[in-house]
Amino acid sequence: MIRRRVLLLTGVITRTSLVTALLEKFPAVAWLMGSSFVTEAAQAFVHCRPPTAPCMAEYGEEFPEFLAGRAGAERVPYLRCFARLEWCLGQIALSVARPSLAMDALAAVGNDALPDVVLTLQPGLNYLEASWPIDDLMRLYLSETAPGQYRFEPADVRLELRGARGAFHIDRLDAGAFLPPKDHARAVDRRRRGACSRRRPEL
Repeated sequence: MIRRRVLLLTGVITRTSLVTALLEKFPAVAWLMGSSFVTEAAQAFVHCRPPTAPCMAEYGEEFPEFLAGRAGAERVPYLRCFARLEWCLGQIALSVARPSLAMDALAAVGNDALPDVVLTLQPGLNYLEASWPIDDLMRLYLSETAPGQYRFEPADVRLELRGARGAFHIDRLDAGAFLPPKDHARAVDRRRRGACSRRRPEL
C-alpha cells in the first residue's frame, strides 16, 4: 500500500514537472493567450503525449499543433505558427555553432566526389513561413511594452532564425531569397555551377 502511494505521488510530481517544463518553453504563448489557457493545455498535453525520449530538451515539439486544436484557439488563427516560432527560437538558442564551410572550399571538391558530399545546416539555423507577421509579435513580447493599440493583420512572412549559446536573431527574407532547408543543398550546387536562377519554395 505504501509503495503504491509512493508510485502515485511520483507520477504526480513527474506530471507537474513536465507541465512546468512546457510552460518555461512557451512564455510568449502564455503572454499571448493567458497563463490559464496554456497551463490547461500543457496538463492535457502531458496526459495525452508523455515523453518518448530521455532528453527533455526535445519534449514539446508537438505542443504548437496541440495548442491550435484546443477550444478557444480558433479566435487566434496565428497561434500555431507563433508557438512554432517560440519553439524554434528556444531550440536554436540552446545550440552550439559548428565550424562553417566556405564556398571556396566546396568549389575545390571534384565533380566525381561532389555527389557524395553531404551538407548540414548549422544546428542554430532554421527557417519558417507564416501567413501572419509573427516575428513582429515576438519582438513586441520581447520588448516588454504594452502599446495602447496594436494592429495585427495577415501578411506572408519568410523567416530566417539564427542562434547559439542563449542568443538568437530573426531576419525576414524576401520571397526570392527564401529556400526551405531541404533546398539549400541544391542551391549550393547551382551556385557552384554558376546558375543564376533559384527555384521558389512551394508555399
